[in-house]
Amino acid sequence: MRWALSSALICMALRPMPGSAQTVDSYELRAYNVGAKVPVQTFAFPAANVTCNLAPTPTGGSTVNPTTAEWDDPGVAGRVCRFVQGAGLLFAMPTPGSFEAVLVAVNQAGGSPESNRAPFSRLDLPDARMGFRVVR
Repeated sequence: MRWALSSALICMALRPMPGSAQTVDSYELRAYNVGAKVPVQTFAFPAANVTCNLAPTPTGGSTVNPTTAEWDDPGVAGRVCRFVQGAGLLFAMPTPGSFEAVLVAVNQAGGSPESNRAPFSRLDLPDARMGFRVVR
């Protein structure tokens, strides 16, 4: 299973839940400080917000300020599922910082084991521009 992160991408390979025909109701994206055992943030989203059977995004990009999660499609070999995060978990993470993200599939029976960890980072916000004025 592979990992890749870019400024628009966190790729995660999710281990299939036992009995691969089980339905996934939602997912949890969890962010940890590097090496930590307890997540700093958890963001849940419905499975309906995930698009599957997509071509994988090329790997090798930046791992800074990612906005999209991608993992192997359990139903179609060589394809991926993707969740575009928008203003969720990663935007709530402190800046600057280095983190690791995992994905968990959830249904009525509970949650799957966590996926492998994907490293990512958040850049510090830029300084305000000096000399700014509002004039008439």
